[in-house]
Amino acid sequence: MHQVIIIGTSPLLITEAILCRKLGNNVLSIDDKDVPGGAWVTKKYKDLPEVEIGCHIWSYNKEVYKWLENFFELDLVPHQSSPKIVYKKRFIAYDFKANVITAKAVLINVAKLNVTFFKNFRKRPDLRISIFPANYKYPKNGAKDVYDAVKRKIEKHQLDLLLSRKVEKVVLEKKGGKLLMSNGETVSFSEELVLSSLSNIKQYIFEDGTTLEPLLREVNYIHKHLMIKGTQNKKFSYLRLMNNELIHRVSDMTSQVKGKLPGNAFLICVGIHEKAYAENSKSDQETKILNTLIDLKLFKSDAEIVLSDSNVFPSFYNEISKIKEIEKRSNGKIRFLRSTDLIYSFHNKMEQYQTLLD
Repeated sequence: MHQVIIIGTSPLLITEAILCRKLGNNVLSIDDKDVPGGAWVTKKYKDLPEVEIGCHIWSYNKEVYKWLENFFELDLVPHQSSPKIVYKKRFIAYDFKANVITAKAVLINVAKLNVTFFKNFRKRPDLRISIFPANYKYPKNGAKDVYDAVKRKIEKHQLDLLLSRKVEKVVLEKKGGKLLMSNGETVSFSEELVLSSLSNIKQYIFEDGTTLEPLLREVNYIHKHLMIKGTQNKKFSYLRLMNNELIHRVSDMTSQVKGKLPGNAFLICVGIHEKAYAENSKSDQETKILNTLIDLKLFKSDAEIVLSDSNVFPSFYNEISKIKEIEKRSNGKIRFLRSTDLIYSFHNKMEQYQTLLD
């Protein structure tokens, strides 16, 4: 029996497993996928180069960037073109998002006379005012670098993994608890279960026999990878499109597959809204995508899509109120890590994770 079980093998959860091992615990990591890495894996389509599964951007935080470079030995580089928000064909610095969030938070807490908010302001990485665009960084070869770094850490620390296992229920007992898998297996722990806020558990059964079924919000992240031939009119890295009924975000991943594309070709990844994906045919989707790229002057009119494919990555979001209730009713046996933003998730644990560099 393991003392600690961690569900998930994302960079955050693998780091947590290493920390738990350092503190003297016997740790097992479980994942429902057949490879570790969480969302930081690659996709190999039939006729397209292997590339990360979707459009990603890392929030800005110098301290976490430096830690990730040191701990995971990642080569983080600035985007060739800084990330942008696109609103009515206007390209706005991505920092505008942080400025708006910060301004709203300040106004709300001023109205509430919330002194605690302002005392903790500097500790909130999501709250900042930026006059000039920040120097956003990202792994040189995208998710492949992150995936390879996670594998190196697993091998170096000889972490115990149990892959291709879907945990359906958590049953807490007087000492520890057990996990019930979809395949009928049962795995027990003696001290603690660590989950992420994206964990997809159907039911929790507590020591007193009461149960809780979390209200999970399922979001399917749908991405199309397109090989486009033609003339690129404007360089871009990551774009968040506002008020576009089909497209959520766009990334130029050409640099991640350097040398694997024919001349005059680009590999573009497009995040598509789930509803629009269901309502539009493949040809209609591609026509609208290409027209949008040309309309935004990212490509010239000679651009054409020569290859394409898509994938769906499901994510499950637990309500914060339910997370707090589960932790409280577990009497310290269940702990959640907030994991909706990779950089901020690491920032929340930075004081502890810095000890792993000693």
